Amino acid sequence: MNNQDYKALYYIDKIIKNHMDESDSYEISRWIRRTKIVDISHLKKEEGTSDVDAFYKVRKDLGKISQLYNKDIKNTEEKNIETLAQVFNLTKEETEILSILYLLYKNKIFEDFVFATQHLRSRRLDNNAINACFKTNINKFLRKTSTLSSLGLIIPQYGDCAISAYAVDIINGKRKTAQNIINIVLGKKLSADLKAKDFAYIPELDFALKILKNPLSKGINILLYGAPGNGKTGFAKMLADEINKDLYPIGESNKVEEEENYRLQALYRSLKVVNKNTGCFLLFDEAEDIFSNGNTKCNKVQLNRLLEENPCPVIWCTNHIEFMDRAFVRRFTLAINFKTPPVEIRQKIWNKYLKQNKISAKEGEVLSLAKDYIIPPSMIAGAASAAKMIKGNIKNVKEHIDIMQQALNNGYKKPAEKKRKTDFCPALLNTDLDLEQLKNQLVGLGKLNFSLCLYGASGTGKSAYARYLAEALNINFCPKRASDLISPYVGRTEQNIAMAFAQTKEEKSLLIFDEADSFLQDRAQARYSWEKTAVNEMLTWMESHPYPFICTTNLMDNLDPASLRRFTFKVKYDFLTKAQIKTAFKFFFNMEVKEEDILCLNKITPADFALIKSKAEILGLKNQVPTLIRMLLAEQNLKSKTQEHLIGFTA
Repeated sequence: MNNQDYKALYYIDKIIKNHMDESDSYEISRWIRRTKIVDISHLKKEEGTSDVDAFYKVRKDLGKISQLYNKDIKNTEEKNIETLAQVFNLTKEETEILSILYLLYKNKIFEDFVFATQHLRSRRLDNNAINACFKTNINKFLRKTSTLSSLGLIIPQYGDCAISAYAVDIINGKRKTAQNIINIVLGKKLSADLKAKDFAYIPELDFALKILKNPLSKGINILLYGAPGNGKTGFAKMLADEINKDLYPIGESNKVEEEENYRLQALYRSLKVVNKNTGCFLLFDEAEDIFSNGNTKCNKVQLNRLLEENPCPVIWCTNHIEFMDRAFVRRFTLAINFKTPPVEIRQKIWNKYLKQNKISAKEGEVLSLAKDYIIPPSMIAGAASAAKMIKGNIKNVKEHIDIMQQALNNGYKKPAEKKRKTDFCPALLNTDLDLEQLKNQLVGLGKLNFSLCLYGASGTGKSAYARYLAEALNINFCPKRASDLISPYVGRTEQNIAMAFAQTKEEKSLLIFDEADSFLQDRAQARYSWEKTAVNEMLTWMESHPYPFICTTNLMDNLDPASLRRFTFKVKYDFLTKAQIKTAFKFFFNMEVKEEDILCLNKITPADFALIKSKAEILGLKNQVPTLIRMLLAEQNLKSKTQEHLIGFTA
């Protein structure tokens, strides 16, 4: 036997004497007869010798054998346990618990004894047996809330305990110094590839830097939240780099850990060692892993204390702040919302990654990319990198983005925005307000803080006018449909509405809400609380939004009364007059018609003309006026009789 075997017998002796009695004689007898550690060959069962005799023989002789254990002789693993205890400031009892459980993992004699007497596999030891190894009760060190468990060094479960795979991984192998273990705990530090100037569009940047440059003694936590790919991790790396601090990720390399709370345990370990490795910050990405009750099995008080008492600054990133309890959110020192950068910033990002990947592009092409693709920086970087791999060009960059956007849309391609500039004719607007004059007035004044509610017959070109107005004002156009905003998740609709207004505010663009009755319905008719909160969110933003927005609806009577007074102009659309129908024939077909030939057409819109033009081109009937009139009449007859009295419109 070696000293580790004697160590195993030393603890087995304590367990038998302090935890076991004659009722365990059968198990002890069978174990000792198999291992022959104590000689009981003279005790023959067939001669009537009982297992009790064997039990007392073992108690007597095992005590003598266990005295051969020399506590002063330490092998490499035992020295590593002592160093591990030093790094984590473990008590004498905690260190010995770790040593006992590691011995059970490593020593065959100890493992056989536990299986024979307690029938426990997976190298687990009954808590009462662990207590028997000590002079006092040490159950407080074995709980799930204990230091050893919080650090992920032991795995308590149903009255027994085992050493964790993480602890075994550190203890095993060659001799480790305290710095070796600290390096294992912290992992590889992160390096920044962006500078503060790259995030100049983030208004809270200076605030965050000042907090981190002059941190308090504890409890500094910065939360970065928003949609994936908008630069949260890059921002965290930049913050650390700007103030010359090392940044270490938490729980991103899980090679051996099995516990569902392993990332929280990794955080506790890192926080334990930072005082021994000053000048560092910690990064906890995907923070919803521990702040969502469905993923983390610990109480709120524990997490609250964590946020209030962490000894070094922690930067937290999450894509889903809606999953986080408000009690957690308010405890962060600072919370920064990451949204898709505005167009001028996207243009700079495009220039950077195209240049970095050696893809040539004209300035006009880069601006078009920035305007056409409202995507996060990570997608821009990915598209440029993919094009470089195949030695491609701007066309390949666009192809890659379209492919990835299809994947993000669950495999479906989003319909391309139809260019309608060539199909729009201001003379075809039949409204109760001269919209061409309004456009000229707004352009002349340079006024952008206005709003329009466009309502009336379907297909009269309300969204087309919005695009036309945006082009005249030389600002971008941002359309939002009900499907873009309404969500089945609580609070998400309000968030989407807020994001739509915030985006257009940053980009100084014209925002248009199609099907506005879906989220501006009369609150008096609401059946669910979320319907009211969505309307409240819209009304709040409408009151303070400094840039133009346009709402369209086919259910004007269903709009909340409070919304109507928030529109600068409310404009009613109607069907084309006879004079406008003649103009439409000239505009769409370049031909003249007589008024008496079109007397039957009284519910026709520009959209009807656009449809018939497309149909006539396919059928080769574009120059046959009587046929075109009959086709228009057929479209008119398809409209329901009640539609004449409804307020409607199309994009």
